Amino acid sequence: MKAFSHLFVLRLDQQRYALQLAAVSRVVRMVEITPLPRARKALLGLVNVQGEILPVVDLRSCLNHQRRPVTPEDVLVIVQAEGGKVALPADAVGGVLDPAGHLLLWETERPGQSEFLAGLVKLPGGMVMLFDLEKIASLCGEFGSAALLAPPQQGEPPGGESWAELAEVEAGAGRKPPVVPGDSSAAEEGDSKTLRERARKLAREPVPASHGQRLEVVEFALSDERYAVESAFIREVYPLKELTPLPCTPPFVLGIVNLRGKILSVVDLRTFFELAGRGLSDLNKVIVLASASMEFGLLADHIVGVRTIDRSELQPALPTLTDLRADYLKGVTRERLVVLDGGRMLADGRIVVHEEA
Repeated sequence: MKAFSHLFVLRLDQQRYALQLAAVSRVVRMVEITPLPRARKALLGLVNVQGEILPVVDLRSCLNHQRRPVTPEDVLVIVQAEGGKVALPADAVGGVLDPAGHLLLWETERPGQSEFLAGLVKLPGGMVMLFDLEKIASLCGEFGSAALLAPPQQGEPPGGESWAELAEVEAGAGRKPPVVPGDSSAAEEGDSKTLRERARKLAREPVPASHGQRLEVVEFALSDERYAVESAFIREVYPLKELTPLPCTPPFVLGIVNLRGKILSVVDLRTFFELAGRGLSDLNKVIVLASASMEFGLLADHIVGVRTIDRSELQPALPTLTDLRADYLKGVTRERLVVLDGGRMLADGRIVVHEEA
Protein backbone atom coordinates (compact mmCIF):
# COMPACT_ATOMS: atom_id res chain seq x y z
CA MET A 1 0.00 0.00 0.00
CA LYS A 2 1.37 3.43 -0.94
CA ALA A 3 2.19 5.94 1.77
CA PHE A 4 0.22 9.16 1.49
CA SER A 5 0.20 12.28 3.60
CA HIS A 6 -2.14 15.26 3.95
CA LEU A 7 -5.08 15.37 1.59
CA PHE A 8 -6.72 18.43 0.09
CA VAL A 9 -10.51 17.98 -0.04
CA LEU A 10 -12.75 19.42 -2.74
CA ARG A 11 -16.44 19.03 -3.47
CA LEU A 12 -18.25 18.08 -6.65
CA ASP A 13 -22.02 17.60 -6.75
CA GLN A 14 -22.26 17.27 -2.94
CA GLN A 15 -19.57 14.56 -2.87
CA ARG A 16 -16.12 14.78 -1.29
CA TYR A 17 -12.99 14.03 -3.30
CA ALA A 18 -9.33 14.56 -2.48
CA LEU A 19 -5.94 15.31 -4.00
CA GLN A 20 -2.51 14.97 -2.48
CA LEU A 21 -1.98 18.29 -0.69
CA ALA A 22 1.64 18.42 -1.85
CA ALA A 23 0.42 18.68 -5.46
CA VAL A 24 -1.85 21.71 -4.85
CA SER A 25 -0.17 24.99 -5.82
CA ARG A 26 -3.04 27.34 -5.06
CA VAL A 27 -6.80 27.83 -5.19
CA VAL A 28 -8.43 30.82 -6.91
CA ARG A 29 -11.97 31.92 -7.56
CA MET A 30 -13.34 30.72 -10.87
CA VAL A 31 -12.35 32.74 -13.94
CA GLU A 32 -13.38 32.74 -17.58
CA ILE A 33 -12.06 29.72 -19.47
CA THR A 34 -10.97 30.11 -23.08
CA PRO A 35 -12.44 27.07 -24.87
CA LEU A 36 -10.48 24.96 -27.35
CA PRO A 37 -12.23 24.14 -30.62
CA ARG A 38 -12.50 20.40 -31.16
CA ALA A 39 -11.02 19.68 -27.73
CA ARG A 40 -11.37 16.35 -26.00
CA LYS A 41 -14.49 16.05 -23.85
CA ALA A 42 -12.57 16.35 -20.57
CA LEU A 43 -10.72 19.52 -21.66
CA LEU A 44 -12.74 22.64 -20.85
CA GLY A 45 -10.11 24.95 -22.32
CA LEU A 46 -7.27 27.17 -21.13
CA VAL A 47 -6.66 29.76 -18.42
CA ASN A 48 -3.88 32.30 -18.04
CA VAL A 49 -2.34 32.18 -14.54
CA GLN A 50 0.26 34.92 -14.14
CA GLY A 51 1.26 34.63 -17.79
CA GLU A 52 1.34 30.82 -17.75
CA ILE A 53 -1.23 29.12 -20.00
CA LEU A 54 -2.72 26.08 -18.24
CA PRO A 55 -5.18 23.43 -19.45
CA VAL A 56 -8.44 23.08 -17.54
CA VAL A 57 -9.64 19.50 -16.98
CA ASP A 58 -13.30 18.86 -16.23
CA LEU A 59 -13.39 16.45 -13.28
CA ARG A 60 -17.07 15.75 -13.91
CA SER A 61 -16.20 14.29 -17.30
CA CYS A 62 -13.49 12.17 -15.67
CA LEU A 63 -16.13 10.79 -13.30
CA ASN A 64 -18.75 10.38 -16.05
CA HIS A 65 -20.97 12.94 -14.33
CA GLN A 66 -23.18 15.39 -16.17
CA ARG A 67 -21.22 18.42 -17.31
CA ARG A 68 -22.38 21.92 -16.32
CA PRO A 69 -21.19 25.48 -16.98
CA VAL A 70 -18.83 27.02 -14.45
CA THR A 71 -20.15 29.81 -12.22
CA PRO A 72 -18.54 32.63 -10.19
CA GLU A 73 -19.22 30.59 -7.04
CA ASP A 74 -16.91 27.78 -8.21
CA VAL A 75 -13.21 27.56 -7.50
CA LEU A 76 -10.21 26.62 -9.63
CA VAL A 77 -7.60 24.34 -8.04
CA ILE A 78 -4.13 24.68 -9.59
CA VAL A 79 -2.12 21.48 -9.22
CA GLN A 80 1.40 20.44 -10.17
CA ALA A 81 1.69 17.04 -11.84
CA GLU A 82 4.81 15.40 -13.22
CA GLY A 83 3.99 16.65 -16.69
CA GLY A 84 3.18 20.23 -15.64
CA LYS A 85 0.48 22.33 -14.06
CA VAL A 86 -3.23 21.67 -14.56
CA ALA A 87 -6.31 23.63 -13.44
CA LEU A 88 -9.25 21.70 -11.95
CA PRO A 89 -12.70 23.31 -11.41
CA ALA A 90 -14.60 22.35 -8.26
CA ASP A 91 -17.81 23.43 -6.54
CA ALA A 92 -15.94 24.29 -3.33
CA VAL A 93 -12.98 23.29 -1.20
CA GLY A 94 -13.37 21.30 1.99
CA GLY A 95 -10.11 21.89 3.81
CA VAL A 96 -7.18 19.64 4.66
CA LEU A 97 -7.23 16.18 6.21
CA ASP A 98 -4.46 14.14 7.78
CA PRO A 99 -5.17 10.52 6.78
CA ALA A 100 -2.40 9.08 8.98
CA GLY A 101 -3.57 5.85 10.57
CA HIS A 102 -6.58 5.53 8.28
CA LEU A 103 -7.19 3.07 5.49
CA LEU A 104 -6.74 3.41 1.76
CA LEU A 105 -9.31 0.79 0.83
CA TRP A 106 -8.25 0.20 -2.76
CA GLU A 107 -5.47 1.43 -5.00
CA THR A 108 -6.15 0.04 -8.43
CA GLU A 109 -8.94 0.39 -10.96
CA ARG A 110 -12.08 -1.49 -9.95
CA PRO A 111 -15.16 -2.40 -11.99
CA GLY A 112 -17.60 0.47 -12.08
CA GLN A 113 -15.05 3.02 -10.81
CA SER A 114 -13.55 5.80 -12.89
CA GLU A 115 -10.00 5.14 -14.08
CA PHE A 116 -9.14 8.61 -12.74
CA LEU A 117 -9.70 7.55 -9.12
CA ALA A 118 -6.72 6.13 -7.22
CA GLY A 119 -8.52 4.86 -4.13
CA LEU A 120 -11.08 5.29 -1.40
CA VAL A 121 -9.91 6.64 1.95
CA LYS A 122 -11.89 5.78 5.06
CA LEU A 123 -11.82 8.70 7.51
CA PRO A 124 -13.79 9.48 10.68
CA GLY A 125 -15.97 11.95 8.77
CA GLY A 126 -16.82 9.41 6.07
CA MET A 127 -15.38 8.13 2.81
CA VAL A 128 -13.28 10.35 0.53
CA MET A 129 -12.40 9.29 -3.02
CA LEU A 130 -8.82 10.07 -4.03
CA PHE A 131 -8.09 11.34 -7.55
CA ASP A 132 -5.19 9.95 -9.57
CA LEU A 133 -3.60 13.24 -10.56
CA GLU A 134 -1.12 11.77 -13.02
CA LYS A 135 -3.88 10.12 -15.03
CA ILE A 136 -5.85 13.37 -15.04
CA ALA A 137 -2.80 15.32 -16.20
CA SER A 138 -2.14 12.74 -18.92
CA LEU A 139 -5.27 14.01 -20.69
CA CYS A 140 -3.46 17.24 -21.47
CA GLY A 141 -0.13 16.20 -22.96
CA GLU A 142 1.83 19.13 -24.33
CA PHE A 143 0.13 22.22 -25.68
CA GLY A 144 -0.33 22.13 -29.43
CA SER A 145 -0.01 18.32 -29.55
CA ALA A 146 -2.65 15.80 -30.51
CA ALA A 147 -3.01 14.87 -26.85
CA LEU A 148 -5.02 18.03 -26.27
CA LEU A 149 -7.38 17.49 -29.15
CA ALA A 150 -9.84 15.00 -30.50
CA PRO A 151 -8.98 13.18 -33.78
CA PRO A 152 -8.40 15.61 -36.71
CA GLN A 153 -11.44 16.76 -38.62
CA GLN A 154 -12.11 19.22 -41.40
CA GLY A 155 -11.38 22.87 -40.80
CA GLU A 156 -7.83 22.93 -39.44
CA PRO A 157 -6.77 26.47 -38.55
CA PRO A 158 -4.96 28.33 -41.36
CA GLY A 159 -1.23 29.01 -41.31
CA GLY A 160 -0.29 25.81 -39.47
CA GLU A 161 -1.10 27.08 -35.97
CA SER A 162 -2.35 24.58 -33.44
CA TRP A 163 -5.84 25.07 -32.03
CA ALA A 164 -4.28 25.84 -28.64
CA GLU A 165 -2.20 28.64 -30.15
CA LEU A 166 -5.18 29.98 -32.06
CA ALA A 167 -7.37 30.04 -28.94
CA GLU A 168 -4.67 31.94 -27.06
CA VAL A 169 -4.34 34.51 -29.88
CA GLU A 170 -8.11 34.98 -30.05
CA ALA A 171 -8.33 35.54 -26.30
CA GLY A 172 -5.44 37.98 -26.33
CA ALA A 173 -6.95 39.95 -29.20
CA GLY A 174 -10.20 40.37 -27.33
CA ARG A 175 -12.27 38.38 -29.81
CA LYS A 176 -15.00 36.28 -28.33
CA PRO A 177 -13.81 32.65 -28.28
CA PRO A 178 -15.98 29.92 -29.75
CA VAL A 179 -18.64 28.42 -27.54
CA VAL A 180 -18.45 24.81 -26.37
CA PRO A 181 -20.97 23.01 -24.16
CA GLY A 182 -20.34 23.57 -20.48
CA ASP A 183 -18.28 26.74 -20.89
CA SER A 184 -19.05 29.85 -18.86
CA SER A 185 -19.88 31.82 -22.05
CA ALA A 186 -23.32 30.16 -21.87
CA ALA A 187 -23.97 31.71 -18.44
CA GLU A 188 -25.83 34.91 -17.68
CA GLU A 189 -24.11 38.10 -18.86
CA GLY A 190 -23.48 39.29 -15.31
CA ASP A 191 -21.68 36.08 -14.42
CA SER A 192 -19.72 36.16 -17.66
CA LYS A 193 -18.54 39.69 -16.94
CA THR A 194 -17.39 38.68 -13.45
CA LEU A 195 -15.51 35.66 -14.76
CA ARG A 196 -13.91 37.68 -17.56
CA GLU A 197 -12.68 40.40 -15.19
CA ARG A 198 -11.23 37.82 -12.80
CA ALA A 199 -9.42 36.18 -15.71
CA ARG A 200 -7.81 39.49 -16.66
CA LYS A 201 -6.66 40.10 -13.09
CA LEU A 202 -5.26 36.59 -12.71
CA ALA A 203 -3.32 36.90 -15.96
CA ARG A 204 -1.78 40.22 -14.84
CA GLU A 205 -1.02 39.08 -11.30
CA PRO A 206 2.75 39.47 -10.77
CA VAL A 207 4.94 36.43 -10.21
CA PRO A 208 6.98 36.68 -6.99
CA ALA A 209 10.62 37.49 -7.76
CA SER A 210 12.01 35.03 -5.24
CA HIS A 211 11.19 31.33 -5.24
CA GLY A 212 13.73 30.16 -2.68
CA GLN A 213 11.45 30.12 0.34
CA ARG A 214 7.82 29.33 -0.17
CA LEU A 215 5.11 28.82 2.43
CA GLU A 216 2.21 26.46 1.82
CA VAL A 217 -0.74 27.83 3.75
CA VAL A 218 -4.42 27.09 4.29
CA GLU A 219 -6.43 30.28 3.82
CA PHE A 220 -9.68 30.85 5.70
CA ALA A 221 -12.24 33.60 6.25
CA LEU A 222 -13.41 35.08 9.54
CA SER A 223 -15.69 38.14 9.78
CA ASP A 224 -14.89 39.36 6.25
CA GLU A 225 -11.14 39.09 6.89
CA ARG A 226 -8.73 36.57 5.37
CA TYR A 227 -6.26 34.59 7.48
CA ALA A 228 -3.84 31.78 6.79
CA VAL A 229 -1.72 29.31 8.70
CA GLU A 230 0.99 26.98 7.39
CA SER A 231 -0.40 23.59 6.38
CA ALA A 232 2.48 21.87 8.20
CA PHE A 233 0.77 22.73 11.51
CA ILE A 234 -2.72 21.58 10.46
CA ARG A 235 -3.93 18.09 11.32
CA GLU A 236 -7.43 18.42 9.90
CA VAL A 237 -10.39 20.71 9.33
CA TYR A 238 -13.51 19.72 11.27
CA PRO A 239 -17.11 21.06 11.23
CA LEU A 240 -17.95 22.98 14.39
CA LYS A 241 -20.24 20.68 16.38
CA GLU A 242 -21.43 20.63 19.98
CA LEU A 243 -19.33 23.52 21.23
CA THR A 244 -19.38 23.73 25.02
CA PRO A 245 -18.64 27.13 26.63
CA LEU A 246 -16.14 26.88 29.45
CA PRO A 247 -16.17 29.29 32.43
CA CYS A 248 -13.00 30.77 33.92
CA THR A 249 -11.09 30.76 30.63
CA PRO A 250 -9.63 33.73 28.72
CA PRO A 251 -12.11 35.58 26.48
CA PHE A 252 -10.38 34.34 23.33
CA VAL A 253 -11.24 30.71 24.21
CA LEU A 254 -14.63 30.25 22.56
CA GLY A 255 -15.21 26.88 24.24
CA ILE A 256 -14.29 23.24 23.91
CA VAL A 257 -15.25 20.44 21.53
CA ASN A 258 -14.97 16.68 21.81
CA LEU A 259 -13.04 15.45 18.78
CA ARG A 260 -13.15 11.64 18.86
CA GLY A 261 -12.60 11.47 22.59
CA LYS A 262 -10.12 14.31 22.85
CA ILE A 263 -11.14 17.63 24.38
CA LEU A 264 -9.85 20.57 22.37
CA SER A 265 -10.13 24.27 23.07
CA VAL A 266 -11.38 26.45 20.21
CA VAL A 267 -9.68 29.83 19.87
CA ASP A 268 -11.69 32.75 18.50
CA LEU A 269 -9.33 35.03 16.59
CA ARG A 270 -11.98 37.74 16.49
CA THR A 271 -11.02 38.62 20.06
CA PHE A 272 -7.34 39.01 19.13
CA PHE A 273 -7.93 41.15 16.07
CA GLU A 274 -10.99 43.05 17.31
CA LEU A 275 -13.32 41.77 14.61
CA ALA A 276 -17.09 41.98 14.71
CA GLY A 277 -18.76 38.76 15.76
CA ARG A 278 -21.28 37.10 13.45
CA GLY A 279 -22.51 34.34 15.69
CA LEU A 280 -22.03 30.66 15.01
CA SER A 281 -23.69 28.25 12.60
CA ASP A 282 -23.30 24.75 11.24
CA LEU A 283 -21.15 26.25 8.45
CA ASN A 284 -18.32 27.22 10.81
CA LYS A 285 -15.16 25.13 10.73
CA VAL A 286 -12.53 24.24 13.31
CA ILE A 287 -8.96 24.17 11.97
CA VAL A 288 -7.12 21.73 14.20
CA LEU A 289 -3.50 22.77 14.81
CA ALA A 290 -1.22 20.09 16.21
CA SER A 291 2.34 19.51 17.32
CA ALA A 292 3.97 16.66 19.25
CA SER A 293 2.78 18.12 22.57
CA MET A 294 -0.12 20.49 21.83
CA GLU A 295 -3.39 20.50 19.93
CA PHE A 296 -6.24 23.01 19.67
CA GLY A 297 -8.67 24.48 17.17
CA LEU A 298 -9.04 27.82 15.39
CA LEU A 299 -12.52 29.06 14.52
CA ALA A 300 -13.14 29.82 10.82
CA ASP A 301 -16.25 30.96 8.98
CA HIS A 302 -15.21 28.88 5.98
CA ILE A 303 -12.11 27.52 4.26
CA VAL A 304 -10.98 29.49 1.20
CA GLY A 305 -8.34 27.04 0.01
CA VAL A 306 -4.67 26.19 -0.14
CA ARG A 307 -2.03 28.41 -1.72
CA THR A 308 1.70 29.05 -1.67
CA ILE A 309 3.20 32.44 -0.89
CA ASP A 310 6.76 33.69 -0.99
CA ARG A 311 8.27 34.67 2.34
CA SER A 312 9.44 37.90 0.74
CA GLU A 313 5.78 38.91 0.32
CA LEU A 314 5.26 39.03 4.08
CA GLN A 315 5.42 42.44 5.68
CA PRO A 316 6.07 42.89 9.41
CA ALA A 317 3.30 42.86 11.97
CA LEU A 318 1.16 45.95 12.14
CA PRO A 319 2.52 48.48 14.68
CA THR A 320 -0.92 48.74 16.26
CA LEU A 321 -0.83 45.08 17.31
CA THR A 322 0.63 44.29 20.70
CA ASP A 323 0.93 41.40 23.16
CA LEU A 324 -0.56 38.12 21.94
CA ARG A 325 -1.73 39.55 18.62
CA ALA A 326 1.79 40.51 17.54
CA ASP A 327 3.28 37.28 18.91
CA TYR A 328 1.01 35.11 16.77
CA LEU A 329 1.48 37.05 13.54
CA LYS A 330 4.02 35.84 10.97
CA GLY A 331 3.24 38.69 8.59
CA VAL A 332 0.74 40.34 6.26
CA THR A 333 0.79 40.13 2.45
CA ARG A 334 0.08 42.98 0.06
CA GLU A 335 -3.39 41.46 -0.41
CA ARG A 336 -4.01 41.95 3.34
CA LEU A 337 -3.86 38.22 4.01
CA VAL A 338 -2.90 37.80 7.67
CA VAL A 339 -0.51 34.85 8.03
CA LEU A 340 -0.45 33.38 11.53
CA ASP A 341 2.54 31.73 13.18
CA GLY A 342 1.21 28.27 13.97
CA GLY A 343 4.41 27.23 15.69
CA ARG A 344 4.26 30.05 18.22
CA MET A 345 0.59 29.46 18.90
CA LEU A 346 1.20 25.77 19.56
CA ALA A 347 4.09 26.61 21.89
CA ASP A 348 1.95 28.91 24.05
CA GLY A 349 0.14 26.92 26.73
CA ARG A 350 -2.00 29.90 27.69
CA ILE A 351 -4.46 29.27 24.88
CA VAL A 352 -4.87 25.50 25.25
CA VAL A 353 -7.43 23.48 27.17
CA HIS A 354 -6.25 19.93 26.58
CA GLU A 355 -7.84 16.87 28.19
CA GLU A 356 -8.84 13.32 27.39
CA ALA A 357 -12.53 12.45 27.63
